[in-house]
Amino acid sequence: STTVAFTSNQLIHQVLAQNEIVVLGSNGRTGRLIINDLKSTGSKIRAVYREIPKDLTINPSDSIEYKEADVTKANTLEPVLKDAATVIFASSASPKGGKVEEVDRDGVINVANEAIKLKIPKLIIISSGAI
Repeated sequence: STTVAFTSNQLIHQVLAQNEIVVLGSNGRTGRLIINDLKSTGSKIRAVYREIPKDLTINPSDSIEYKEADVTKANTLEPVLKDAATVIFASSASPKGGKVEEVDRDGVINVANEAIKLKIPKLIIISSGAI
């Protein structure tokens, strides 16, 4: 098993050639940064939230699809991951919701299992050193 660290720009270049990019944890700081970086590439982005924020500003010119799913609930994942070429897992437990074990461990397992089932070629997991 190899662990590879990327800067944000390196990560973007790794996924640029892909068609559908799913970003799980789109409401978190890291997820928002990833989406903003991906917007400049013209990639088709599927931003996934546990709950879509009521105050979310949607720019019709962005090629972003907004979806809801909960990484702790495996049965919510297939519809948001289907047809993805790359999945970026940027979900993390926070004071706003989720326990570390449920999100940062079980959530990764749920997403990885679904990615394998759907034959998604790339799964990128973003994690904090604090976890």
